[in-house]
Amino acid sequence: MKYSRVEKQEHVERAKARVEKKEDSFASYAKRSGISRSAFYKWLREYGSTHTSERQASDGGMVNLGKPRASAVEKQPFIVEYYGSKIEVSSTNDLVALLKGIRKASST
Repeated sequence: MKYSRVEKQEHVERAKARVEKKEDSFASYAKRSGISRSAFYKWLREYGSTHTSERQASDGGMVNLGKPRASAVEKQPFIVEYYGSKIEVSSTNDLVALLKGIRKASST
């Protein structure tokens, strides 16, 4: 479908309003409206949107924690529950052995 300049601007404005209210993203708005994503993003560039409001809405829940330090990583055992039994696992080798045992027990 061929869109006029006014129609393109209206779509861009509607999408911006929905993204700012965090009701939608630009990509999902375009899909719902039957507009190809590449064409819609071209309209956004052409009519002055910078996509920042979409990035803010999608990345709002993410926090950069940085790189872990070697001292911050400790091996701690964890407990696996299987049919009411609690089994403490402290290494990946123990976990592999446990899973193999469970598979063997469940196949017989």
